[in-house]
Amino acid sequence: MEGGMDMGIVNAHEMIGQDELEDDMKVICDNLVFNKIPEATEDMLDRTNYERACNEARKKKLPLPKKPRSRPVNRPRKHFEFNHLAPVPAVGPPCPTSDAAQNRVPNPYMNSRLTHEKIVAIRAKATTAGRNINIDYDQPSELYPESFPHFVRGRDSAREYITSMFTSRIAMYDGAMGTMIQNYGKRNRLEEEEFRGETFKDWNCNVKGNNDMLSISQPQIIQGIYRQYLEVGEAEFLGTNTFSSTTIAMADYEMEAYAYELNYEGARLAREVCDEVTAKDPTRPRMVIGVIGPTNRTGSISPSVEDPAHRNVTFDELVETYFEQIVGLMDGGADILNVETIFDTLNAKAALFAIGEYLEFSGLDVPVFISGTLVDQSGRTLSGQTGEAFYASIRHAKPMCVGLNCALGASHMVPFLERLSNVVECFMHVYANAGLPNAMGGYDETPESMAANNEVFFKNGWVNLVGGCCGATPLHNAALKHKSAPYAPRKLPDVGPPKMWLSGLEDLVVDDVHNHLGYPFLNVGERCNISGSIRFKKLMMKGDYGTAMDIAKKQVTDGAHVIDINVDDGMLDGLAAMQKFVKIAVTEPEVSKVPFMLDASKFDIVIAGLKWCQGKPIINSISLKVGEELFKEQATLIKKHGAALVCMAFDEHGQAAEMEDKVRICKRSYDILVNEVKFPPEDIVFDPNVLTIGTGMEEHANYGIDFIEATGKIKELCPYAKISGGISNLSFGFRGVMKIRESIHAVFLHHAIMEGGMDMGIVNAHEMIGQDELEDDMKVICDNLVFNKIPEATEDMLDRTNYERACIEAKKKRLAPPRKPRGRMPILPRKHFEFNHLAPVPAVKELCPYAKISGGISNLSFGFRGVMKIRESIHAIFLHDAILEGGMDMGIVNAHEMLAKSEVEEPLLSASMDLVYNRNENATDQMLELTQAERAAIDARKKGGVVEVKEKSWRDGTPKERLEYSLIKGISEHVIKDVEEARVTVDKPLHVIEGPLMDGMNVVGDLFGAGKMFLPQVIKSARVMKKAVAYLLPFMEKEKLEKMLERGENPDDYDENDDSNYAGKILIATVKGDVHDIGKNIVGVVLGCNNYKVYDIGVMVTCDTILEKAKELNVDIIGLSGLITPSLDEMVWVAKQMGKRGMTQPLLIGGATTSKMHTAVKISPNFFTRDHPVIHVLDASRSVTVVSSLLGDNKDEYVEDIDEEYTEMREDYYAGLEDRYFLTFEEAKKNKFKIDFDKFPPPPVPVKSGLTVIDTINLQDVVQFIDWNPFFQTWELRGRYPNRGYPKIFLDEAVGGEAKKLFDDAQAMLKEIIENKTMNLKGVVGIFPANSSSDGEDVHIYDNEESRSSGSPLATYCMLRQQAEKESDGPHFSLSDFVAPSGYQDHLGMFAVSCFGTDKLVEKYEAEHDDYSKIMAQSLADRFVEAFAEYLHQIIRTDIWGYAKDEKLTEEDLLKIKYDGIRPAPGYPSQPDHTEKSTMWDVIKAKELAGIELSESLSMMPASSVSALVFAHPKSEYFAVGEVSKDQIDNYAERKKMHIEIVEKW
Repeated sequence: MEGGMDMGIVNAHEMIGQDELEDDMKVICDNLVFNKIPEATEDMLDRTNYERACNEARKKKLPLPKKPRSRPVNRPRKHFEFNHLAPVPAVGPPCPTSDAAQNRVPNPYMNSRLTHEKIVAIRAKATTAGRNINIDYDQPSELYPESFPHFVRGRDSAREYITSMFTSRIAMYDGAMGTMIQNYGKRNRLEEEEFRGETFKDWNCNVKGNNDMLSISQPQIIQGIYRQYLEVGEAEFLGTNTFSSTTIAMADYEMEAYAYELNYEGARLAREVCDEVTAKDPTRPRMVIGVIGPTNRTGSISPSVEDPAHRNVTFDELVETYFEQIVGLMDGGADILNVETIFDTLNAKAALFAIGEYLEFSGLDVPVFISGTLVDQSGRTLSGQTGEAFYASIRHAKPMCVGLNCALGASHMVPFLERLSNVVECFMHVYANAGLPNAMGGYDETPESMAANNEVFFKNGWVNLVGGCCGATPLHNAALKHKSAPYAPRKLPDVGPPKMWLSGLEDLVVDDVHNHLGYPFLNVGERCNISGSIRFKKLMMKGDYGTAMDIAKKQVTDGAHVIDINVDDGMLDGLAAMQKFVKIAVTEPEVSKVPFMLDASKFDIVIAGLKWCQGKPIINSISLKVGEELFKEQATLIKKHGAALVCMAFDEHGQAAEMEDKVRICKRSYDILVNEVKFPPEDIVFDPNVLTIGTGMEEHANYGIDFIEATGKIKELCPYAKISGGISNLSFGFRGVMKIRESIHAVFLHHAIMEGGMDMGIVNAHEMIGQDELEDDMKVICDNLVFNKIPEATEDMLDRTNYERACIEAKKKRLAPPRKPRGRMPILPRKHFEFNHLAPVPAVKELCPYAKISGGISNLSFGFRGVMKIRESIHAIFLHDAILEGGMDMGIVNAHEMLAKSEVEEPLLSASMDLVYNRNENATDQMLELTQAERAAIDARKKGGVVEVKEKSWRDGTPKERLEYSLIKGISEHVIKDVEEARVTVDKPLHVIEGPLMDGMNVVGDLFGAGKMFLPQVIKSARVMKKAVAYLLPFMEKEKLEKMLERGENPDDYDENDDSNYAGKILIATVKGDVHDIGKNIVGVVLGCNNYKVYDIGVMVTCDTILEKAKELNVDIIGLSGLITPSLDEMVWVAKQMGKRGMTQPLLIGGATTSKMHTAVKISPNFFTRDHPVIHVLDASRSVTVVSSLLGDNKDEYVEDIDEEYTEMREDYYAGLEDRYFLTFEEAKKNKFKIDFDKFPPPPVPVKSGLTVIDTINLQDVVQFIDWNPFFQTWELRGRYPNRGYPKIFLDEAVGGEAKKLFDDAQAMLKEIIENKTMNLKGVVGIFPANSSSDGEDVHIYDNEESRSSGSPLATYCMLRQQAEKESDGPHFSLSDFVAPSGYQDHLGMFAVSCFGTDKLVEKYEAEHDDYSKIMAQSLADRFVEAFAEYLHQIIRTDIWGYAKDEKLTEEDLLKIKYDGIRPAPGYPSQPDHTEKSTMWDVIKAKELAGIELSESLSMMPASSVSALVFAHPKSEYFAVGEVSKDQIDNYAERKKMHIEIVEKW
């Protein structure tokens, strides 16, 4: 009809017209075809399931199932006059309600006048007590001009100044403090000693890493960084170095007592620098922002996977520690307070509460900034809140500026900052990281790229203040300043009518809500209320909080927008129960995504619950019955916490029952709350008392009307306030029959919402029905009752209640339902004929005026006898039209069975119409089909048969699928059943853990890493995992015992403490500062299940504790875990300490924030050796493989493989660094490798000094020294672990066969070469007196002791020193470090060896065009000469030099370099300068004595040649010089007397 389509391939028989569709089906189809709503497909699938169930019911001749409720149409909200106020432009951000803030009273900065007892007490206990410190920072009012942009403390309002600045341009904040301290430490010494300084030089624990303490111990460093941000970064706002300066965070360093001083000094230093820089340009005042960090504990997240109610900090403890911090910051001269890096909003709310207390006690107006941290691409905080929910939770504090910082780079913040900008009412800021952390925990964005990524914020007008976080430096800030300059700041949004804005993990604007029935009404779920659910009460009394959470979860699923929590019962400790329930609920994402209503008769109980809510809840309730003063106190406390409140219509005289009293008490309460307490009117909810109707008492009959009428009047008199009520009270008299109660509620709520403007109510959302869903007769009965329309209203409802109760009983007994009572029927008008209107005349219907019409009605449906429902339906249609249209007067009927037409349901209604009016030829067949179905339904009811809509469920999957789903969704309800089903299908219980359980947890890890799950969900998954494993443990124990019996062992003799019972012992711990242990716990379970003894020593474990426990328990392996970025630094520290203590256990690294790259580059260099490697473990599923490899026979090959991989990764990483840091040459020399030659003297005088020609060695003599691994590498054959090296490469699946064939060919040629003597070996060795030069950078060699004494060197070897910054604390090596200085009798060896004859053999194979044999000959020549070099080095050690005469090493030991000394080659990593070969050739006369030449490019000829320097000192070791700086190159060229260009070439 609209597109003009002409034809189509169809089933014409099945076609129907659009006007033949049921109304709801038409809507669903319309939505699907035109893609009108996102849920269109979902709705059609639901309807399809229903229709399929209907088909099944018809086939089985059973009653049709209940049709699912269609998607409701949202109804309009009742509006009052104040709802129509037009938005007006904002003149400033929302302002706190204090007099100082409202009147913009300048802060006098005379802190010495603040004498509140709490403030004084903090100063008195501080470490500064007794010292004369300055805490006043007022300035002369005439210091600078009065006009903006000048600012004078004590004269000008900071609030007004910031408003002027933020509305005129984008202002600049500073950048990262931690990054700058790290950068300082790269260029200057900043180790434990420097961190301690003089003040803490004797401190009893390690303090390196405590950046905040540098404000006391190294103030010049902090002030230097401050100054750089102000001068180079052009910052106008400077954050203090106080991120962790709380007693809680400082407990890690045992510095709790220094909290006040740390904050005072951090702020004071900033104050001094800001004033210094401002004085240079008073038009750009620099302000101090007191930084308040999140602490290292969280109020919303349990540190224990086993106990979701456990917390390691309370709200009150957080308030106390923050209050002390605030006093210190303000005493230090802060202008502004910034609660930043908020990963748990509950912690932030505690900080804001403390700020509120300080402002109340001081009477000051101090601007507050708040900065949240969304930890990943899910756009949520670590505790699970969305950005909007975070803002809704803290907006009560009336911050001047809100924004985001940390965790993400600017480009990743874009969608989240945009969403926040759409809702925030105050100014906004952003200070993003310089990109995402790289594998090393560093940041890669340059100043230019970071500024470019931030530009989107400026272009879109989303921010008023910009700065940098992790990785940002003053140069980054300068680039941001330049990039933001052309753009206007964010405009404050217009101010419109206020709305109630609640939050859980997600936000909820109450004024915009429509419920599942389409009403503008907020459903407050009642089922977690002891008074609203008997089941919930029983669970609470039993302490079954887990199942109680399922009730809460179902309420949300059923449509509750808010969950009411009430644990009032005389037999229950309400205070403890409320706190425990809330603490668990906030960890359940499906529950805590909605706000809570904390409901109790005792005020202390709701406040206790409130202190565990990170979102914005509703407090239910307070009232005037406690008197005005206490009422105001309670309201004030709720306001400080930022919650909404329910105010009951009670006063000192009792409960309001009638309409006038309800209005009077609510208006009085409103005036006190709004005008005196300054409570936001939009956060006030009045409950005018829903009272019970239908009691039979006349005085109760109007309670429904009174409530509805009072609702409208209260809303008119109390603008923006909300109306709520406990709806179940209304129908209390009809309890036990839910259908009756919900029907009464449907009528009451329809009118209370649509006519009175009721906003919310405590309801059972699952049972709610709309008024239009009621049967007509039920609606009439309810209407009469609610509005007290007829005297018999209660009586009629009682009759209907008895009927519905009888139906319930019949259903229980599987009997047919009783007949419905007709109820009070409406009187229908009689059909009138023309003669009925005649005026009375003396006595004579149309043809037969005044005659009556009758009939025997049962005859009509005689063909359908035996099925009364069918017959009476036909009669109902027939009689309705015969009476109202035909004028039939009477008939012979069974009055008891009669139905009205309105009582006939589809499809029987249409079928009866078709039959009576003969509307289609299939009418009789259609009615016969319905008759058969009804007859079958009657039989089914006798047998208890029912039909339900069967929806596809995850429970229909296999046990493996169900377990994975349970883990991903965090559902524990069915896990035991599913684990058992899975267990019986596998050989071992462990296979369930390693299979579906680990598969599910790996998916969880992937989703978390991708930002598609957030931490509370991951914790739930871990709990499911633990429950599953706990079920399997007894089966695994049983399996272990059975195996012992099979081996003939007595289980009673089994000793858990006997190490021999285990495959190995592993200690695992979450490092200091980190509370996360989900992955660690799983590792422990998996290893334990594989017969490893696991010692899990917990979370937040200090380095000392880890290492001491490892020693005490004598473990084989140590494992470190961590989730947060600071944990990376702690792991580096642990590795360093393991090295210093000489520990030998392998170190495993794991956790979400760790990476293989970070492990290879940052951690490994501090501890890795072939004996005790450092290995990154990707996830729990890999832990068994890693541990078994380390404790098994293949350890050496496995570690070698890891070592090679990590070395390559390090080289790639450093090669890719654009700005790698280097020490100056002088600094590198100071950090040289120092050998105490008195304690560790040089090796003995050589047995034979000078030159020795080696030309009598047979090829057969060196065969045993051949290392075949490089041979296979030459041919590019590499096996995979555990079959990497020779001879295991032959077992490798991929290359083993080819390697064996190659090796056999090599052996054949090797044998042939030895027999035919086609190759021969020759070399020369030299050992000479030697000493390092006076500057320690070169090595002088002497012809003999006389020339040494006279200081006449034969030659000088010039050495290069490492110069690049190191990840470890190790020295910067040079080969010269291994030779003793003048005054010691030391020596240096050297040799050159070669394999001759190869060229002739190669020419032979080339002539034969045999490339394979040619390459084979060259490969074997290389092996021969390398073996010769190894053989010769052994001869030097044991004979020629003889410093290791007693050495007895196996071939394997030789290849692993287990001897003393080294033999680095010129041109290789330890001595990368090839020109040093020329020196060696001159000294040992390699050409003259051995025939080995050097080409112009300094290559040795023949090609199969090896040369080396021989260092004998046992402390000598191999190293790589790496890249060096220009200053060393200049010095090196001068020492060698060589042009710089030539030096740089070689």
